[in-house]
Amino acid sequence: MEINRKIHPRKSIRVVCSLEMMNGTLFQGYTRNISSDRIFIGSYNVVSQNRSGATPGVGDTGLIRLRYKHGDISDSLVTRCRLTHVTPDGIGLYANFSDLPEKKYSIFDKIMNTNSSSIVL
Repeated sequence: MEINRKIHPRKSIRVVCSLEMMNGTLFQGYTRNISSDRIFIGSYNVVSQNRSGATPGVGDTGLIRLRYKHGDISDSLVTRCRLTHVTPDGIGLYANFSDLPEKKYSIFDKIMNTNSSSIVL
């Protein structure tokens, strides 16, 4: 019998996102799955590399930006993150969305509950 070690359930939600690592590398892409403390970016492009050319490694920190729409208005949720793993399929991150201000967290909660980045406020 396999034990599920995932505390927070993940949802398959495709959200436009960008990941800016503190070393200056910028990624843009789409999430594959999200939980309240984890994100997996399944498809992405490196938009800019840091000057040294070094790639981010496990434990490196940055900012994750999730884009969402409400009506005709586009906005984003931004929180700190830490790189947990990189695979040929994508990038895994720890990002504690519960640290967001209450109004922003309620938007994150709506994204999770509707499985969509287009929400009604």
